[in-house]
Amino acid sequence: MKNRYILSERDLMEYLADTFGKEFVKLIDKPAEYSVGERVLYRMKNGQEPVRKEPTKQDLRELHALAEGLAKKHGGTVINHPYVTSGSSLVRLVDIPGWGSMMSPRDIITYATSDELEIDDLKVDWLLGLAFFRADKMLFNADFTHPQVRAMFIVTYEEEHSFIDTRKIVHWYKKYRWWLQQIKDCLSNNGDEKMECAKVIRNEHSLYVAIRQK
Repeated sequence: MKNRYILSERDLMEYLADTFGKEFVKLIDKPAEYSVGERVLYRMKNGQEPVRKEPTKQDLRELHALAEGLAKKHGGTVINHPYVTSGSSLVRLVDIPGWGSMMSPRDIITYATSDELEIDDLKVDWLLGLAFFRADKMLFNADFTHPQVRAMFIVTYEEEHSFIDTRKIVHWYKKYRWWLQQIKDCLSNNGDEKMECAKVIRNEHSLYVAIRQK
């Protein structure tokens, strides 16, 4: 299942099974309620609902002008590509408020190593989605369903001119899920009185597990 336009939950699960294997799909822990978008499953905080926003011609012109300016500054070349859309009204990752907070490795590392539990502009309780760029593809999973735990899994699984072993990503996801479940169980089932909150963040090759004691 390699269709660029993944417009249903069934299509997304088939794509993930084809890309990472059926074992990976079984590891996904979905919340009780969630919405289905284009290449994304999500649940928003406080019942908020994002809206799909296609770029206008003016937006595309401004983006191209920005790219040309950066290319000129750094001695590069801008290659024009037509804007591609499925034409669906379904929400994509890019339409999720605060999704950009998950895109910057520097911001993710800063968050993972900070004392802050919340990411103020990321308005999701849970999210599983794919982002398709020109030269690579990325997988995102955010789990904020436990009031004292924040978890994010962010990896590049396909890259132009490079081979990425998806079996390694499945192993990473297993370890990420194990840490997340252990911490949730510790807080929920055992009532750990010493643990105040925790974060489990996998960003590419790095796994951060941060536990704040009372």
